[in-house]
Amino acid sequence: MIAPRTRKKRATRSRSTTPNERRSATTWSEEAIANAAHFDMRAHFLKKENININTVVAIVGFLGVFAGLVTTWTSVQYKQNANEKWQSDHLELHSRLGADAAARYASVTTRLDEYQKQFVLLEEFKYRVAQLEKQQETADTRVSRIVDSYSTQFTEIRQQLANLATQIALANDALSRLERLDRSKLPFETLPKELR
Repeated sequence: MIAPRTRKKRATRSRSTTPNERRSATTWSEEAIANAAHFDMRAHFLKKENININTVVAIVGFLGVFAGLVTTWTSVQYKQNANEKWQSDHLELHSRLGADAAARYASVTTRLDEYQKQFVLLEEFKYRVAQLEKQQETADTRVSRIVDSYSTQFTEIRQQLANLATQIALANDALSRLERLDRSKLPFETLPKELR
């Protein structure tokens, strides 16, 4: 690192100024102003002996840092704007998806409510079917009892009909025999009551 140059301070004497010196100081300042008006700054700084490499490096470094800051600031602002746009788009997407999800949830809950109502009806139908099955079982037992009783009655009726048929056959035999016989020869009391 290069050490900065230090100037030696000149010893100043305090002295009182006289009017002539005051006038000469005023004149000198007027001369300095006049010379400064004609002084060309660019020509003075661009002379080789007036250019210091440390100053050039410092100015270039300052300009580089300033350009870097401007570039970084611009990049950060662009990224921040892009992030804000993405956030707003993302929030809009989430709000749309939330509305869709709420609509789907509402439709699903209505469907589930309808299914619940149908399940209640299904339970009622199951109860009714169970009652009908019980009634059918009791009806089946009654019908089987009735069938059994009718079958026994039918067998009894058949037996009675068979007995009647045999009695009719015997009666027919007796009648046919009686018809063949001569009625005059038979005593009246021997005839059955139906034939008298």
